[in-house]
Amino acid sequence: MAAARRITDRENKIYGIYLRYHLLMPSMKEWAGFDNNNNNNNYFLTDPAFGTAILNTLLLVGGVLAISVGGGIAVALLLDQPSFGSGIVSLLVIAPFS
Repeated sequence: MAAARRITDRENKIYGIYLRYHLLMPSMKEWAGFDNNNNNNNYFLTDPAFGTAILNTLLLVGGVLAISVGGGIAVALLLDQPSFGSGIVSLLVIAPFS
């Protein structure tokens, strides 16, 4: 049942790509074909805000990745040092994954 629903959703999305649909007038539907897809791609590539959005996305992803990797390495180095209660702390860190 779930697989059939996924296939139907995928087909509706593919159908919707090539359909010209106006949200304020839902009864006004017409088949746009490949022209609709080309117009959307050209719009995004020529939009001046598109480059800024891509740059912001890459900076956000890179920043989160750097903080995650740096924080993970710092926690791993702290847990590697022998100290009082390090066994219990290691257990508390690993326990959610077991």
